[in-house]
Amino acid sequence: MPALAPKLLTLSAAMLLAMSLVGCARHPDRQAHVAPGSRICQAERVQLPPLPRPDCEFRASALKTVDPVGFARLKAAYERQCYRRAERTARERARRLRASNAC
Repeated sequence: MPALAPKLLTLSAAMLLAMSLVGCARHPDRQAHVAPGSRICQAERVQLPPLPRPDCEFRASALKTVDPVGFARLKAAYERQCYRRAERTARERARRLRASNAC
């Protein structure tokens, strides 16, 4: 009986190792399940027509009371603000679409 103990210990250690390795085996037949809400919203591109380019050109006649450098700064500030508003409007529009359950 004493000679059986080391063999039994070796056998149980081998079985333990085999069981732990089997637990790490990959299962290629299993498919990953994707939650329905985690899909990318494709409706945004389908439902929204492309926005027209914002008309941000400064059309006021050149002011005679302001020096040319000051006028250029005013024109650039106006156009920058106009483009920022247009971008904010586009983002808000996309956010509302995602918030509605259209996706």
